[in-house]
Amino acid sequence: DTTNMVRNIGILNAKDYFNFLSLFYANKIAADADNLIENVKNQYFNELSCTIRIDGFMTDKMISQKNRIEEYVKKANFKGYQKIILPYGIEINGVDYQDVADLIFSENLSGKSVLDVGCNYGFFCHEAKRRNAGKVMGIEYNTEFAQTAKKLASIIDDGVEIVEGDIGSIKFENSYDIVLLLSVVHHLLDPFVVIEKLTKVCNEILIVEFPLPSDERFLTRRTGTEKNFKDMNILEKAL
Repeated sequence: DTTNMVRNIGILNAKDYFNFLSLFYANKIAADADNLIENVKNQYFNELSCTIRIDGFMTDKMISQKNRIEEYVKKANFKGYQKIILPYGIEINGVDYQDVADLIFSENLSGKSVLDVGCNYGFFCHEAKRRNAGKVMGIEYNTEFAQTAKKLASIIDDGVEIVEGDIGSIKFENSYDIVLLLSVVHHLLDPFVVIEKLTKVCNEILIVEFPLPSDERFLTRRTGTEKNFKDMNILEKAL
């Protein structure tokens, strides 16, 4: 099917993907599958002014980029937090959050803006884009994670913006339809302050994930202090 063809070809980004699809469907009247593939291949890659590699349906440009991505992934020190699929089906090993994405996102986010606070490597950002979201921004406090997320965003090239910074000090110029605060609350000294701030920039849905009081992560440690969230009455404040 078309999806498998695109994966095998190794479409570089969303723009190339849609260009490919438009040519694919424009040639539906081809006499048979072989002619269809040949027509699409020639028209698509001629438009990109690339040299065709008939074996494997890959251009020299694609082969070079695929090699660079593989080399980056091989050398990078990923922490295994998020599984992310890069162009050419290259995979970053990590926790598969696809079920969570299916739970919190509708299938089509066309026209919706999304903010992911504590985005880590940016899985949910790119998943939102895959579902046709408009503006998508990820915020990450950890410098190492933020730099990795920026690199991955440049590789995927789907328009996701990654910002490094502390949510407490960032000033928002825009509001967002969907705001995510996933697996972050236990890192915050006062989660309610952050949640209240996010409600002011959220147009429609704010999704907050936080551990139960019995969870060890309910103890946060920063600058040598320890704080028990149970004593903060977060739920009472929020309600």
